[in-house]
Amino acid sequence: MAAVLLGSSMAYVLSAPPGAFAASRRATVHVCDNITGTKFKVNVKSLTLKSHCASEVLALGSVLAHVTETWAPASYGDVMSISVIPSFAKLDSSTRSATATVMLSRNSSVTVTFTNAKVQAENG
Repeated sequence: MAAVLLGSSMAYVLSAPPGAFAASRRATVHVCDNITGTKFKVNVKSLTLKSHCASEVLALGSVLAHVTETWAPASYGDVMSISVIPSFAKLDSSTRSATATVMLSRNSSVTVTFTNAKVQAENG
């Protein structure tokens, strides 16, 4: 791509490599949980939380991201709630299947937060 700038008596030609001015086609999905060590899948990529949150940068081949909790410690196996920020990005979520589907756009950032409840031991 080249652009020509006309000065008072000179012309300057500026060039840039192809795609230098193209908009980024990436989006970031932040996945959070109240339990560290929980494992997730973001589309097909595996993600393990070493702290309470982790991020995955996705190239936008599609505009949807499916975030699924695949493993949590046995004592915290029940997903109580799933929240998405910004809320308009949330298309669907299910605590039963521990999955959220979010819509992405260029240069966007979405945070999906899972809250796990401690499983109560039965006495008796």
